[in-house]
Amino acid sequence: MPELEHKVDLAKKQLFVLFDFATLSPHELRLNSSTFSWSANIFEVLHESKQMIEAKTKQFQELLLYRIERLVEDIESVAEQVMENYRAAKRYATASGSSTGVYRSCSHLANASGASSATASLPFRPRLTGMGFPISVL
Repeated sequence: MPELEHKVDLAKKQLFVLFDFATLSPHELRLNSSTFSWSANIFEVLHESKQMIEAKTKQFQELLLYRIERLVEDIESVAEQVMENYRAAKRYATASGSSTGVYRSCSHLANASGASSATASLPFRPRLTGMGFPISVL
């Protein structure tokens, strides 16, 4: 009989050890249920992602339109400067009385404005070359 009591006590201890591994805490049960119920929650996650994508798309489109507007303004400004330089060269050539003077004056003004734009682009060159633009274009 003492031998059977010893075996029962040993079996009881082993059973308690197994229960420690077989039973889950409330936290572990919640984690387990959320892991296995992901398929029910996936539609909500996909809907959230879709809303985020739409918001970012709208934001980037607005930013792109803003940049396009600034680019158009810059191009118009440069066009005005070119026309002013051409008029100045034409006045200079008319005052000097030579027909080739217009072309020389225009080329001189174009070279001067080209040099100033080249020096203005120096800080941006490393960034632009990193984007794949060749140095000759810059």
